[in-house]
Amino acid sequence: GYCVELIGYSIGYEPQGIARLFNSFRLRKKLSNGPAFANRDRRLMLFALLCMQTKYRDMYDFLLRMRDQVTPDFLSGLCDGQTDASLRLSDEEREKFTAFARIFCDIINLDKQDGISEEECGVFVEVLRLSQITSK
Repeated sequence: GYCVELIGYSIGYEPQGIARLFNSFRLRKKLSNGPAFANRDRRLMLFALLCMQTKYRDMYDFLLRMRDQVTPDFLSGLCDGQTDASLRLSDEEREKFTAFARIFCDIINLDKQDGISEEECGVFVEVLRLSQITSK
Protein backbone atom coordinates (compact mmCIF):
# COMPACT_ATOMS: atom_id res chain seq x y z
CA GLY A 1 0.00 0.00 0.00
CA TYR A 2 2.74 2.48 0.85
CA CYS A 3 4.49 2.08 -2.51
CA VAL A 4 1.31 2.76 -4.46
CA GLU A 5 0.56 5.86 -2.39
CA LEU A 6 4.14 7.13 -2.65
CA ILE A 7 4.09 6.71 -6.42
CA GLY A 8 0.70 8.41 -6.67
CA TYR A 9 1.80 11.47 -4.68
CA SER A 10 5.15 11.72 -6.45
CA ILE A 11 5.87 10.46 -9.95
CA GLY A 12 2.35 9.36 -10.88
CA TYR A 13 1.33 6.22 -12.69
CA GLU A 14 3.05 6.72 -16.03
CA PRO A 15 4.67 3.34 -16.87
CA GLN A 16 8.03 4.70 -18.05
CA GLY A 17 8.41 6.78 -14.88
CA ILE A 18 7.63 3.77 -12.72
CA ALA A 19 10.14 1.64 -14.68
CA ARG A 20 12.86 4.28 -14.15
CA LEU A 21 12.08 4.39 -10.44
CA PHE A 22 12.38 0.63 -10.01
CA ASN A 23 15.53 0.50 -12.16
CA SER A 24 17.08 3.13 -9.90
CA PHE A 25 16.07 1.13 -6.84
CA ARG A 26 17.62 -2.07 -8.25
CA LEU A 27 20.82 -0.20 -9.19
CA ARG A 28 21.22 1.06 -5.64
CA LYS A 29 20.67 -2.45 -4.36
CA LYS A 30 23.45 -3.78 -6.59
CA LEU A 31 25.83 -0.99 -5.61
CA SER A 32 25.09 -1.24 -1.92
CA ASN A 33 24.28 -4.70 -0.59
CA GLY A 34 24.41 -2.85 2.71
CA PRO A 35 22.16 -2.43 5.71
CA ALA A 36 19.48 -0.47 3.84
CA PHE A 37 18.42 -3.69 2.14
CA ALA A 38 18.63 -5.75 5.32
CA ASN A 39 14.96 -5.34 6.14
CA ARG A 40 11.67 -4.25 4.64
CA ASP A 41 11.45 -0.99 6.60
CA ARG A 42 14.78 0.30 5.30
CA ARG A 43 13.95 -0.74 1.73
CA LEU A 44 10.65 1.10 1.98
CA MET A 45 12.40 4.18 3.39
CA LEU A 46 14.85 4.10 0.47
CA PHE A 47 12.00 3.70 -2.01
CA ALA A 48 10.27 6.74 -0.51
CA LEU A 49 13.50 8.75 -0.79
CA LEU A 50 13.84 7.76 -4.44
CA CYS A 51 10.28 8.94 -5.09
CA MET A 52 11.14 12.22 -3.38
CA GLN A 53 14.40 12.53 -5.30
CA THR A 54 12.50 12.09 -8.58
CA LYS A 55 9.54 14.42 -8.01
CA TYR A 56 10.52 16.76 -5.18
CA ARG A 57 14.21 17.27 -5.90
CA ASP A 58 14.44 20.53 -3.95
CA MET A 59 13.01 18.81 -0.87
CA TYR A 60 15.38 15.86 -1.27
CA ASP A 61 18.37 18.21 -1.62
CA PHE A 62 17.13 20.08 1.47
CA LEU A 63 17.13 16.80 3.44
CA LEU A 64 20.66 16.05 2.27
CA ARG A 65 21.88 19.47 3.39
CA MET A 66 20.13 19.08 6.76
CA ARG A 67 21.03 15.41 7.37
CA ASP A 68 23.22 16.24 10.36
CA GLN A 69 20.36 18.17 11.95
CA VAL A 70 17.56 15.64 11.55
CA THR A 71 15.47 15.42 14.71
CA PRO A 72 11.94 14.22 15.42
CA ASP A 73 10.76 17.87 15.37
CA PHE A 74 12.49 18.48 12.05
CA LEU A 75 10.72 15.49 10.48
CA SER A 76 7.39 16.55 12.02
CA GLY A 77 7.81 19.94 10.35
CA LEU A 78 8.45 18.17 7.06
CA CYS A 79 5.18 16.23 7.44
CA ASP A 80 3.27 19.43 8.13
CA GLY A 81 4.71 21.18 5.07
CA GLN A 82 6.24 23.85 7.27
CA THR A 83 9.89 23.75 6.19
CA ASP A 84 11.51 26.63 4.33
CA ALA A 85 11.90 24.40 1.27
CA SER A 86 8.25 23.28 1.21
CA LEU A 87 7.00 26.84 1.58
CA ARG A 88 8.64 27.59 -1.78
CA LEU A 89 6.38 25.07 -3.54
CA SER A 90 3.20 26.18 -5.27
CA ASP A 91 -0.01 25.61 -3.28
CA GLU A 92 -0.88 22.56 -5.40
CA GLU A 93 2.62 21.08 -5.14
CA ARG A 94 2.74 21.75 -1.39
CA GLU A 95 -0.59 19.95 -0.93
CA LYS A 96 0.71 16.88 -2.83
CA PHE A 97 4.04 17.01 -1.06
CA THR A 98 2.39 17.24 2.36
CA ALA A 99 0.33 14.11 1.59
CA PHE A 100 3.53 12.41 0.39
CA ALA A 101 5.44 13.56 3.49
CA ARG A 102 2.82 12.18 5.88
CA ILE A 103 3.24 8.73 4.32
CA PHE A 104 7.01 9.22 4.34
CA CYS A 105 7.02 10.06 8.07
CA ASP A 106 4.75 7.10 8.81
CA ILE A 107 7.36 4.88 7.15
CA ILE A 108 10.17 6.44 9.21
CA ASN A 109 8.16 5.89 12.41
CA LEU A 110 9.14 2.23 12.57
CA ASP A 111 7.46 1.35 15.85
CA LYS A 112 4.28 3.30 14.93
CA GLN A 113 4.13 4.80 18.44
CA ASP A 114 4.22 8.38 19.67
CA GLY A 115 5.87 9.90 16.63
CA ILE A 116 9.39 9.53 15.32
CA SER A 117 12.11 8.80 17.88
CA GLU A 118 15.80 9.81 17.88
CA GLU A 119 16.72 6.21 17.05
CA GLU A 120 14.37 6.22 14.05
CA CYS A 121 15.93 9.50 12.92
CA GLY A 122 19.32 7.76 12.99
CA VAL A 123 18.03 4.92 10.80
CA PHE A 124 16.56 7.47 8.42
CA VAL A 125 19.86 9.36 8.12
CA GLU A 126 21.69 6.09 7.31
CA VAL A 127 19.24 5.35 4.51
CA LEU A 128 19.39 8.98 3.31
CA ARG A 129 23.16 8.66 2.94
CA LEU A 130 22.72 5.48 0.90
CA SER A 131 20.18 7.17 -1.35
CA GLN A 132 22.92 9.55 -2.50
CA ILE A 133 24.90 6.81 -4.26
CA THR A 134 23.58 7.64 -7.72
CA SER A 135 22.16 11.06 -6.98
CA LYS A 136 23.15 13.84 -9.36
